[in-house]
Amino acid sequence: MIKKLSTSILYQVTSLFLASLVVTVVIVSSENWMLRLHSLDTLTREIYDNQVILFNKTKDAIYERMEYYAFDSDPGKPSIWKLRGSRSPIEAVRNGSARRIEIALKPQYEKLLSNGTLNTIAIFTPEGLPLKIFVPTDMPAFT
Repeated sequence: MIKKLSTSILYQVTSLFLASLVVTVVIVSSENWMLRLHSLDTLTREIYDNQVILFNKTKDAIYERMEYYAFDSDPGKPSIWKLRGSRSPIEAVRNGSARRIEIALKPQYEKLLSNGTLNTIAIFTPEGLPLKIFVPTDMPAFT
């Protein structure tokens, strides 16, 4: 009886159909899994690339605005680089005195804050310790 069943055409066709179905399901599932991995990889790469582009554009825009305000020589708006001697912001930072930094940079910081150019200036020592941090009054200070 078993020999008859295994030699039957219907049994052979059914077995071939089931085997083909299993192979097809395995192939389609593996392709779907590989496509999903590829899509996630592409999406991750695109997000990273867009973040880099956005960061670079933001950095360039801030640099241009800071450069404009740093070298602005309109009447009544002294350039930050025009100040010399003990009133110079550069000399105050070199000195390392938080009080001198505040005296030299606070007017420039307030002007940049009111123009919407930036909201925080932080000055650090070469060792990475904060010397002076300017933040708006409604924003918590860094510690």
